[in-house]
Amino acid sequence: FVGSSQAGELVVQLGQGGGEVGHTLALLRTHRGRRLGHEGLVAQLALGLGDLAFEAGDFFAQARFLGIMAEQAERMNRLIDDLLSLSRIELTEHQAPSELVELGGLLARVAAGFEPKLAARRVRLTLEIAPGLPAVRADAEQLMQLAGNLIDNAVKYGREGGTVRVSASAASGGVALVVQDDGPGIPRAQIPRLTERFYRVDQGRGRSQGGTGLGLAIVKHIVNRHRGQMTIDSDVGRGVVFRVWLPG
Repeated sequence: FVGSSQAGELVVQLGQGGGEVGHTLALLRTHRGRRLGHEGLVAQLALGLGDLAFEAGDFFAQARFLGIMAEQAERMNRLIDDLLSLSRIELTEHQAPSELVELGGLLARVAAGFEPKLAARRVRLTLEIAPGLPAVRADAEQLMQLAGNLIDNAVKYGREGGTVRVSASAASGGVALVVQDDGPGIPRAQIPRLTERFYRVDQGRGRSQGGTGLGLAIVKHIVNRHRGQMTIDSDVGRGVVFRVWLPG
C-alpha cells in the first residue's frame, strides 16, 4: 500500500510512461489522485494497527484487523481498476465505434450477472426489450460496462426490497436505454454533479456500498465515445431515472 507522499513519488518515477499507464498516472497527478492517497493512508493505518495486535498477541484484534486490511486491499483494487478503465475510454474517446451490437441480448447477459447482488438486497429487476430493436454501432465491452454501472448504481442506491426497471426501445434513429430505481432519489441541485469523478451525494453511504465514485463518470465518457446522449431525472422521494440514447 502507498500513502499520499509515496503515491506522489511513484507518479514522478513513472510519469514519463506512455499510453494507458501514462494517461492513468496523469489522472493521479490531479486532485482526483487525492482519493487514492486517502485510501492508501487508511490501508497503512490498518496495517500498522494489525502489526501492534500481532506483537501484543491479541488474537481477536488480529482477526479484526486482518479483515480490515483485506477490505481496504479490495477497495484499492476496485479503485485502480476503475482508473485504468477510465483511462482506456478517454484514450479512445475520439474514435467512434463501428461494430454492430444487438443490445437486447447484451442487456440480458448483464442483468443475469446481478443475481447475487439482487438477492442480497432483495431487489427485483425487470427487463423490457422492445421487439425488433435495431442494432447499434458500439463497443460491446464498453456497452456492457455502461449497462452494468447503471444497474449497479440502481441496485446499490435504490430502495432495499425495491424494484429496478431496465428497458430498451427504438428512438429517434437509435436506441434508448432506461434504468430506473424507486429509491430515495437525489435533490435536483445535485444532479449536474453526478457524473463528476469521485462525487457522491452521500459520502458515507457510497463507501459502505463499496463504490469508487467513478462509475457514472465512466458511463458519461462511454456515452460520449458512442456519440450518444444521457439525461438524469430525479428528486427527493422519486427515485432516479437514467436515460441513454445511442445512435443506430
